[in-house]
Amino acid sequence: MVSTSTRTRGGVASYVRMLRGTPLWETWQVEHVASHRDGGRAVKAVAFALAVAHYLAALLLRRPDLVHLHMASGGSFVRKATLFWIAWVLRVPAVVHLHGAEFHLFHARLPRPLRGIVRATLTRAAVVVALGDRWARQLAAIAPAARVVPVPNAVRVPTVAARPQAAAPHAVFLGEIGDRKGAFVLLEAWARLAPDARLRSRATARWTGPGA
Repeated sequence: MVSTSTRTRGGVASYVRMLRGTPLWETWQVEHVASHRDGGRAVKAVAFALAVAHYLAALLLRRPDLVHLHMASGGSFVRKATLFWIAWVLRVPAVVHLHGAEFHLFHARLPRPLRGIVRATLTRAAVVVALGDRWARQLAAIAPAARVVPVPNAVRVPTVAARPQAAAPHAVFLGEIGDRKGAFVLLEAWARLAPDARLRSRATARWTGPGA
């Protein structure tokens, strides 16, 4: 599994940390390669160089059954596409797991030859994972021949604490407040469905980095 370092900020790191805490990590014998980390250009360049060495050793010496690449837009795509094609040449199937909410816009802004690389990468992936149905449709429009499946991000469900039966529902929204996260849609739905219930929001710092 290749992603940003689990010590970085962002949704991808949070997702990988969550997955690492489940029995699946050991059952499937997951080996993690950190292709990116927070820091300046030199730090990121060194991190990717080390990741390529680790990745090649894993593919050539241990021959994994599958490569799982967590990908977003921009530099994340460049890094993961490079690693994807290495796996493709070595005939190791690879899953492309796309996290970038605006990947379709990133694709649209690219010159035509680079759009062809994006399309070829998605088409030749064993599976392309989208985080929802809308994203899956956007990716299918980019690469109609790709095998795109929607798989929402998993979360660890905590033990439900007991509360009085007469208590009103109480929900918490945690994340960046804006259209992209659906915060305003939530407010509209909440007002219609549960006008007497409590809705608390805690905004997190806006993160504009690559996330993967």
